[in-house]
Amino acid sequence: MNKVIVWLVVMVSLVVVGKYSLARYEEKELLRKSRTRVDKVFSLMKVGTGTGTDVQTAICLWAENKVFISDRDLLSRYSDQFDEWREAKNLYRSFDSYEITAVELRVSGASKIAVVTVKVEGAEPLQILVEPGTSLRWMV
Repeated sequence: MNKVIVWLVVMVSLVVVGKYSLARYEEKELLRKSRTRVDKVFSLMKVGTGTGTDVQTAICLWAENKVFISDRDLLSRYSDQFDEWREAKNLYRSFDSYEITAVELRVSGASKIAVVTVKVEGAEPLQILVEPGTSLRWMV
């Protein structure tokens, strides 16, 4: 009987440690992917307001974290939303530099959201909410 109890304790411990480790890994991956996504968007929009493939790719990454969106109507709507997003922080322009200064995890109910802090040309930090499956949005 003692062997069974010991075995159960060991198994439960392994399951708990495994779940905790998996959760930590998923959180680190969310932070890494969020940083990469914001970095790509900013590096592509750094060139300005043009209509080239760089800006189109930035729009796709901003909206759905994809390099290309084939639906022209959807892309057009995203383009308008992306322009509004940039204008809200005076980023509908070219800029020389940006720096990602922090990436943090925020838990809101059951969802986990990354907050990426960016400084453009050394100005006041901007905080961007990055949630899988949604477009980037400014933290209010």
